[in-house]
Parts: sequence; C-alpha cells; structure tokens
Amino acid sequence: MDIFTSLVIPALVGIGIGILSGMLGIGGGTVLVPIFRLAFGMSPIMSTATSLFTIIPTSVSGAVSHVRHKTCVPSLGLAAGLGGACTSPIGVWLATISPAWMVMLAAALIIGYSAVNMLRKAWKMKPARPAAPAQA
Repeated sequence: MDIFTSLVIPALVGIGIGILSGMLGIGGGTVLVPIFRLAFGMSPIMSTATSLFTIIPTSVSGAVSHVRHKTCVPSLGLAAGLGGACTSPIGVWLATISPAWMVMLAAALIIGYSAVNMLRKAWKMKPARPAAPAQA
C-alpha cells in the first residue's frame, strides 16, 4: 500500500467528515461506513468498527463548539450518549453474529429512513422572506 492510499486519501476523507460532522451532526455510521465499504473495500464489520474511531474526536470538537455557541441541549446529548455507550457492546455482539449483508441492510435502512424524514421536514419548512425595504 503506497503512502497516498494509506494516508492522503483517508486524511482527505477525514477532512470531509469533519466538515459534515460539524455542519450536520453526522459522521460515523451515516457517511463513513458506506465510504469504507464501497471506496476502501472493507468488510461490513470492519467498516462499522473503524468508523467508531472517528466518533470521539469529532463529537468532542463539535460539542465544544456548539456549547460555546449555545446551539445544543447538553443534558439531552449526554443522556443519549450514555445510553448509547452502555448498549453499544450489545450492538457489536449482534453485528458479529449477523451475516454481512444484514449489517449493511440495517445501515442502509436507517440512513434511508433518516434521509426521507429529513427531506420531508425540509419541504415543510417555509422559506425565509426577505425583509421589506424601509420606506422613507
């Protein structure tokens, strides 16, 4: 494996993930698992496991920025994070005993469901109207 394939491409993917993670609150499972699986040819288990390594640094960095800007609910995030951390080993166990196609199907269904709901909510949002010009 040459240096470009082993360091440069993953670093560029990481930059993109960092920007998307901060902007949209996504990363690991939503973007990285498909990239690892399709672009890097990793197995489903290896793709999900490797994406977990990006969660801590991107989450901490993004969370600190959002707390500073008061654009989050830290208690809700902490509660959800603790619940996820406590039950994640169960998910790992389920992934290791499941066929690879089932792991990818579950990921695709969750990503697809999220995408459809987000698009539906975006279409319902009313576009902001520009302020009327001041009349003299």
